[in-house]
Amino acid sequence: MFGKIKVVIVLSVGCLLLAPVVGDGLVIPLVAGDAMDSGIVSIKINGVPYVYGVSPPIALTADEVFIFEVVVKNTGATTWGKNKSEGEHGASLLSRGDPSHDLNDYNETFGTFFILYPMQFGIPYGSNNPTILPGKSWEINTTLRAPGNTGSFTMRWQTAQWPLGMEPGSHITNTGISEYSNPNNYFNRPFFGEEIVVDFIITQRNGQVPVPFRMREVLDQFDFVYEGTFSLPRVNLPGTNTRANKTYINSGITLRKIRDEQGKILGTRMLAVAGTRVNETVLYEVAVPETLGKVVDTDASAVPVAELTITFSGQSSLLINSGGGSEGWSQGSMWYDENTNMLYWTNWANYPGSGRMPSLPTLYYAKLDFENKQVINRESWRLPENRDGAPFGGFIGGVTVIPDSFANNYLNGQKLAIGFGGGGSISSIRSWGPAFGTVSIDKNGTVKNDFNPLMYYPHDSLNSSTHCVRDGNYLALQNWHTNPTSPWDGRWLDLDTIRTGVFIDYKGIKGYMTFVNQGIGRTGYDFGGRSFFQERQHSWYFYDFETLGKAATGEISKVGLTPSSYNVVNYPTTHVNPGRSTISDTYMAVTGSYFDHDTGLLYLYVKAAYGNEPFVHVYKVIERNEYNPQTPGNSKQVQTTDIKNTRQFPCLSILVLLPCIVAYLRATDMIA
Repeated sequence: MFGKIKVVIVLSVGCLLLAPVVGDGLVIPLVAGDAMDSGIVSIKINGVPYVYGVSPPIALTADEVFIFEVVVKNTGATTWGKNKSEGEHGASLLSRGDPSHDLNDYNETFGTFFILYPMQFGIPYGSNNPTILPGKSWEINTTLRAPGNTGSFTMRWQTAQWPLGMEPGSHITNTGISEYSNPNNYFNRPFFGEEIVVDFIITQRNGQVPVPFRMREVLDQFDFVYEGTFSLPRVNLPGTNTRANKTYINSGITLRKIRDEQGKILGTRMLAVAGTRVNETVLYEVAVPETLGKVVDTDASAVPVAELTITFSGQSSLLINSGGGSEGWSQGSMWYDENTNMLYWTNWANYPGSGRMPSLPTLYYAKLDFENKQVINRESWRLPENRDGAPFGGFIGGVTVIPDSFANNYLNGQKLAIGFGGGGSISSIRSWGPAFGTVSIDKNGTVKNDFNPLMYYPHDSLNSSTHCVRDGNYLALQNWHTNPTSPWDGRWLDLDTIRTGVFIDYKGIKGYMTFVNQGIGRTGYDFGGRSFFQERQHSWYFYDFETLGKAATGEISKVGLTPSSYNVVNYPTTHVNPGRSTISDTYMAVTGSYFDHDTGLLYLYVKAAYGNEPFVHVYKVIERNEYNPQTPGNSKQVQTTDIKNTRQFPCLSILVLLPCIVAYLRATDMIA
């Protein structure tokens, strides 16, 4: 059989999650009894039955997340399942085009272009036999998201033959199989069976995006301007002739100053790590170019390559293998202490396993012998078992130095911060938001046993109310995620990761800053999340010293601190569409950072920004006029305040806020 069931939905104003994919699906008109055929048994929107031609159009507000339930019957002669060797065929619902809105097939008007079989219906995830026999029904219960524009929309879905893996009996989530993991295979899938067509009416959302206020002396996004970029040289790994694969090395960075006898700075060196995940890594040093280049659109021809100055030997492999397993170890961000010639770093893993990471040292440190180009006297330090309930996984991302102004005022001189929180697979041991703790180092560089978990979020994955705040530009498909109530009101997801952070106290501007990579759009553990067709954004999160100081001294709780502000940033890159990746290891992310208090320059190591290799982007903290701060890249003024303790939260992506800011400034005659 084939036909249509029509549904209408009404949407209101909000963030438009529209990302149409050009492609024409192949419609195969089938009759009952054909090999692949389907019929629609029932449809519900937010629990209310819908029948086309009988029920009125569905009314929603813009960007509203709603529940979509549909029962699809296998009316063909072929079993739907994952066992290709047994003659089974994959099946899924894919979105169809809407000519009235110039939408092609596979469009994401309602948050996603696919509803994956068998992930989102009654058969449990990981079932050994998720099959739908001929004559049986497939019950789908999932969430979708209304468009961000107001007006009438038509939502259309139809079953399609989903590609199965190359290996007989392979699990449907095995992305190592080329046919299954290649996104191009999804845009020519043969459609079959009865089509779902739903008409919606979208109305305007109530409420407005909050206008952000700046706080005096508190670091925020407007204090930075992009200075330029440099790339890193390829480094030969010890004992091989292969060149380093920088796609898979999530390196930290740290600086070393070359000084004369009087202490005058003659040059700046940057330390980083090259290699593969665990097998072969090497610490190397480059000279930071005096002249940077800028990436224009996707053109990086003006970007210089840093000169390789040292390749270290000895104990130069910073990664410590766990002795087996596939946790995906990589070196965490690091810090070099000029006073002792000590380098500090961590071992980081996205997939640690709940019982493995606590058995391993958290922190490593070693002396750098620059004359002989060796890493020597490596030592290790373990996170103490008694952490006041702070999750272990919040403190494995790396290390950064704490400025004296904060360390002496609030931490009794503790100089080393270990962090940085964020999500990851097996997130039950993670901090659902930024985190760091502090330790002391003695005059010889040895790490003391005085760990203090200064900031973290509970590792309660099922209680999203305890997670850190974020933009609400996502569609959550897992029961431990709560869908956002508005585009500006979201909560931390397990897809949101942090690898590094810095403390800044420069010319009266202070704050802790961390660099987040967040999932957006369709977010799930399966596809559209970690492994396939994911969408991501980069964000900067800021915390003011006053709030952190109160947490350090016990005046307020260390759990769930509110950021002073956060915003979305777009890093220069050669990628045409940097926010979307088909494979989890190739998405861009900041894995290393360093702030130079001598020059006011912020260095960010962004993996996979230059093809499959990293860029180092450089930003400068600019002079601030407290009453008329400049917006980088924009000659217009942003609103400020004379009240010292005015909270800046909630502060959202500047892209989301810009219309509200412009409207406010025009209303107050601050701009024409």
